[in-house]
Amino acid sequence: MKTNLHLSARHKTWRALAAGWLLLVGSQLVALELTGETEIPRGGSKGLTLMVNGSGIVSLAAVPGRITVANPEVADLKVLGSNRVFVLGKQTGSTAVMALDKQQRLLARLHIEVTPDLNLLKRRLYELMPQETIAVRMSGQKLVLSGEVDSLSRQDTVVSIAEGFASDPEQVVNMLTVGGARQVMLEVKVAEMQRSLMKRLDMNFNDITNGGNWSFGGVECSPLSFYGGEE
Repeated sequence: MKTNLHLSARHKTWRALAAGWLLLVGSQLVALELTGETEIPRGGSKGLTLMVNGSGIVSLAAVPGRITVANPEVADLKVLGSNRVFVLGKQTGSTAVMALDKQQRLLARLHIEVTPDLNLLKRRLYELMPQETIAVRMSGQKLVLSGEVDSLSRQDTVVSIAEGFASDPEQVVNMLTVGGARQVMLEVKVAEMQRSLMKRLDMNFNDITNGGNWSFGGVECSPLSFYGGEE
């Protein structure tokens, strides 16, 4: 009986350790999947696209002796103590990176492009205007807005929010259409037609009354006959 209890306790211990190990491995795999890793062969070059505050890991062919970043305001790099380099996107834009080995020979070239956080921008727009149909995408360094909104004021709000995600307002391309504008234009055209029709009716009425006679069914009579006046 004691042996069975001992084996049962040992089994529970091993099962807990196995579960913990799987959890640890799973978390490492998830972290690796989230950050991503790019390998560059010696002397090679690659492009890396990150979102603002996004990160990635670059694996070099050897331990770098020196790394030069053309525009450190766009991206920040940190060597992880081996041949792996951690890259962080700081603001939208692009920059070139050159890595040299300890003998000052070319190790790798890297072109980093940092784009706005489109997922965060989409969430913000949906939270503020869930009823609107707005699409957001990147075209090079341009942030393109498309879809349809109800009013010009909502369009201005969407563009203003998007410009806050871009480093330069000129990078935002507005392709939004305003659905309410068509309705307003239709109402204006209807109002203009009504006014035009009233003017025409008033003009015809004046022409008839100025002539002094009315005509009904081919019978012409004087307006005075309606008031019992002289024939």
